[in-house]
This record gives sequence, C-alpha cells and structure tokens, in this order.
Amino acid sequence: MPTLAGLGVLVTRPESQAGALAHQLTRLGATVYRLPALEIVARPPHARALRGVAGSKVKLTVLRGNTTDPHVVELTREALPASEVRGRIAAPGVGYVRVAAIGATTPAQLRTTVAELSRAGATKLLIDVRRTSTGTLEQGVALARVFVAKGTLAVRETKG
Repeated sequence: MPTLAGLGVLVTRPESQAGALAHQLTRLGATVYRLPALEIVARPPHARALRGVAGSKVKLTVLRGNTTDPHVVELTREALPASEVRGRIAAPGVGYVRVAAIGATTPAQLRTTVAELSRAGATKLLIDVRRTSTGTLEQGVALARVFVAKGTLAVRETKG
C-alpha cells in the first residue's frame, strides 16, 4: 500500500461518528476545522489509493505540523451517499440544477437546492434532467410539483 504523506483527504462521517474521529485526529495533533466533515484534499495519483470497497480499511499517515513524527490512522471506507440534486450559479442571475436521479427524497433536495440558488442571486433556473431515467411516475410528478402546484402534469394511458 502506498504511503500518503503530506496529502489531504476528505473524511466524512455521520454526525454520530464524527466526534470520535475528530477526537482521535486531534489527539494525534491534527487540526480539525469543521465537523462532521474534515476537509483534506487528495491529489492524483494517490487519490486512487483511498478508494475501495465500502467496509474495507485504509491506513493514512498523518504528519503533525513541522514534526517528522508520523502517526498512522486506520479508517473504514464507506459508500458516499449519492446526491441526486446538485446546483450552482451558471451565469449572473441563472442557477443550474442537475437532477441525476429521481427518488423519494429528490423533491426535498430540489426545493433546498432551488432555495440556496435563490439566496445566491438566481432569478432564473435551468433544470437539467438529461439521462435521468430512474424513479416512478409518481416520483416524477412529485418532482414537477415543486414548480407546478396544481393541475394535470401527466396522463397515463394503457392499451388492452
């Protein structure tokens, strides 16, 4: 396994686990800036060494400040939750929202993203649902209801 010294890593944990990890890293002399995520940036080609199957372990070497005394921290890999909705300001006043998948929580994620973009100055929105083939008809209608409060949005017809 390659040694990852002097690099950064993004470590995420549910809030219930973040405190213990932060305490362990602080005890080793690392500075914890934010919980529940500790922002440390991995750079290629070493970033591949951090990837792996959820549940498998990876050992990181942590260097504290100017010291040459490295400490090894063992972490358990976890699957990152897929974010179904992401947004950004694409141009002045224009928000871009990518809906990568449609599921039960997508409408709530869309509302949150749209609210954040509005606070950031978006007055127009571009909603990108290209290559989004997941979800049920009901979930798609619920997603559309974020923008269209009432009225017919879809009609399902069957033959036979």
